Amino acid sequence: MAEQLRPDIAAAAARMSSTMGRRKEIRGLAAHLWPGERVEALAPAVLGTSQGLLALTDRRVLFVRDGWGGSSIDEYPLLRLGSILWDAGVLTGKLTVQDGGRKVTYTSVPKADGGPFVDQVRSAVSALLVPPAQVAPADPFVKQAPAPAPQPGPAGDGGFPAVVEQLRQLAELRDAGVITIADFEAKKAELLARI
Repeated sequence: MAEQLRPDIAAAAARMSSTMGRRKEIRGLAAHLWPGERVEALAPAVLGTSQGLLALTDRRVLFVRDGWGGSSIDEYPLLRLGSILWDAGVLTGKLTVQDGGRKVTYTSVPKADGGPFVDQVRSAVSALLVPPAQVAPADPFVKQAPAPAPQPGPAGDGGFPAVVEQLRQLAELRDAGVITIADFEAKKAELLARI
């Protein structure tokens, strides 16, 4: 009997250009997820000589490898993700992830999967950094409930909402070229240490 995939994993796999060679990682992906974590996108990739699967969830980016010695994962929490770059070739491309002090390049990512995967990662990170009150309503004629007031965190740190707002502002400064990526990473690490 064929193993049933979770609906979110099945939907993400259906959007891949090809699942050939990655079926084992797709079937085993649920075992690597946290309770309540949802898969948004998948892309086959290679790290060094290890073939595997990149997965974007609502909380992190994972690289899952299933080999002779068992399975292993690399993970990049979305709130700590420094950058993600896509370099397209003719049929495949390279996807580079920078997370704090480490920079990892995944190769042999199919062109049809790599660009959309990177776009979804960037959208997910942006959504985490933009406060809900700044998101435009879907229907401008529907009255929206006021956004709840930010809850204060522990004394002296400004709380989680304040840190997220500061990260959003820093990202805007980085994207505008006002501060360097190194300055952004240093300040981001300092802010994340508060929460």
